[in-house]
Amino acid sequence: MMMMMMMMMMVLMMVMVVVVVMMMMMMMMKTTTTNYSLHQSNLTTPVQPKGTFDEVATQLTEGIEPDVCRVRALTTWLAGQKVRTRPYGADAKPGTVLGYMKQIKENKGTFPGLLAHLCR
Repeated sequence: MMMMMMMMMMVLMMVMVVVVVMMMMMMMMKTTTTNYSLHQSNLTTPVQPKGTFDEVATQLTEGIEPDVCRVRALTTWLAGQKVRTRPYGADAKPGTVLGYMKQIKENKGTFPGLLAHLCR
């Protein structure tokens, strides 16, 4: 009797794991295919980092849904920036994307910090 109960519990746990994995796969399929072509446009249509965090984030994520795809678009764009080798001039003002990128170059800011500013 005890052995049978343990086997039933194991089967139930295995079914739960399969259901959770299937749900996660469905969620991933839904979010990865949504507006994927818009993410590619971030690579082909360059957005300059000149402007406030809100202005740049709006340019990069305009028309992209859901939020996870917006974060992907921002991350893709950020990965393509030459933050450490770019020359920064008078455009790199505090409170702007260029200003924060300059802080990263000077080891006063971080890439996750820049992404967090863009996501706000």
